[in-house]
Amino acid sequence: MGVYQYPSPIGTILLSMKSGYFTKIWLSKPNGGDCREAYPALPREFAADFDRYFGGVPVRFAWPLRLDGTPFQNRVWQVLKKIPYGCTTTYKQIGDQLETKGYRAVGSAVGANPLLIVIPCHRAVAAKGMGGFAYGLTVKRFLLELEKAAVK
Repeated sequence: MGVYQYPSPIGTILLSMKSGYFTKIWLSKPNGGDCREAYPALPREFAADFDRYFGGVPVRFAWPLRLDGTPFQNRVWQVLKKIPYGCTTTYKQIGDQLETKGYRAVGSAVGANPLLIVIPCHRAVAAKGMGGFAYGLTVKRFLLELEKAAVK
């Protein structure tokens, strides 16, 4: 397993890869507490996608991914992958699409997304407002504004 890093406007993004698949993408802690060693730069073919994304260009991340979650989480994450750039959807809309009234369970699955940005959990919002985000609302707002996504 290898860990790579990518410097972004929201902080250092760390990416874990195992057997050729990305398994986790997360933001480094602000104090660098999870950077005990210097990680190599993200390979150019993937960094180029992040460069375009943070440059405000829609990107379809066609990366090799391995999602290790419950069957329900995986269903939610598949719905998240289909939310278009610049658009948002609500937890309720995701639940309705999956034919479940467990909107809180949907929110929990969204929050457990292991692949920041590549699976765009930031595009899932509450019926009224932003909802939550594992990395804070400032980061979520930045990503949605970058994409020019409207939040009700």
